[in-house]
Amino acid sequence: MASLALTGASSAELYLNEIYFDPPGSTGDVLHEYVELRGTPSMSLDNHYLLFLENEGQGGGGGTITGRAGEIDAFFDLNGQSLGANGFLVLRQAAQNASKPNPYVVAPGTADLINTSGFITGWGTTAAPSTIGWNSEDFRTENSGFTAFLIRVDPDAGGAAPILAQDLDTGNDGLDELPTGWSIVDGIGLINESDEAAFGRTYADINFGFGPNTNQEPGAEYVEVDFELEYVARLGDSTGSTAGDWWVGNLTDNLRRPGFENLPDNPPNFRLSAADGLGGDQTGDVESSTDQFDYATLVTNHLGASNPGTPVSVGGVTGDYDDSGQVEQGDLDIVLQNWGTGTFTGNVDNLVGGGPFDGTVDQNELDGVLQNWGSTAAPALNGTVVPEPASGSALVAVACLVSRRRRR
Repeated sequence: MASLALTGASSAELYLNEIYFDPPGSTGDVLHEYVELRGTPSMSLDNHYLLFLENEGQGGGGGTITGRAGEIDAFFDLNGQSLGANGFLVLRQAAQNASKPNPYVVAPGTADLINTSGFITGWGTTAAPSTIGWNSEDFRTENSGFTAFLIRVDPDAGGAAPILAQDLDTGNDGLDELPTGWSIVDGIGLINESDEAAFGRTYADINFGFGPNTNQEPGAEYVEVDFELEYVARLGDSTGSTAGDWWVGNLTDNLRRPGFENLPDNPPNFRLSAADGLGGDQTGDVESSTDQFDYATLVTNHLGASNPGTPVSVGGVTGDYDDSGQVEQGDLDIVLQNWGTGTFTGNVDNLVGGGPFDGTVDQNELDGVLQNWGSTAAPALNGTVVPEPASGSALVAVACLVSRRRRR
């Protein structure tokens, strides 16, 4: 198998930053998909390619996987392109028609590449080849998921450009040694269909999926979520390849939660969704792998600029039971809502001393919150200031809340 660690082949920085790969609506994937790269301002992207590897497989018996997992399903040829003066590049789809151009607003200074091969062709088709380097049998990215690899090919080392259907996992059991002259710069894996997750395969250091999956590279992380994935982005200006550097979400163009109906439509109107409640409104859990964002957060309004959110060290702080990156009200709520029961719904890895759970939600779990109130796992990144622990007065307020709870 190939070494999974990212190579950092260039002294300049280059990262995958956002991919919106499954917009809602019957024509969403011919107009609203986009990809964003971030890195050193004005960096040349010669000899760079963005690959989308097939993730789907079928059970072959005896634990084997058959199918096309690991084949190059599509790729962007980035030769001749450069990051913008602000360090961003955005790839956007063609206009839907003459009166309906691609709707996104992109920040000044961004290298803004829009396919102009014709109407209703998305990234491009055989009949209307892409003008921004898309190579695929389809005009859109694969909605069921993929592994996206940003690679550099060194021609001086004998490296050759990728080709469609090139298989990087010939045994469907993990990445083969990379072709000569290839190096992985950044990557993320996604599985988006729960009924196929068991036999799907992803190849990046960090992977998210709708359903359980164990088919990753050695040492890779897999984060299981309970909703359909449509959007993936780095948290803030993160640079790592862990669950605390990325998040995934499901987006909607509807506003069906009571009290949110009158939000202004800032097209394109794609906001963070939530699961349906009993009344049919989106009153269930917000469909995001991080709790840093609320329902109806407008997600697609920062192209060519830093992403919202704060990178976190997931599971790294005692008392951070909800994995938000900080010990705060959400963690206290977990203790209060389960006080005296044998059910602990938080992250047991973040108990006092790392656990184990003693069987009853009691003073041990409460101490994890009180003794670490305000502590954060967010690293200082690009000048970000790590928040100071909460003041003594805040702890007194928390203790009062707990006291009232325990007397009930």
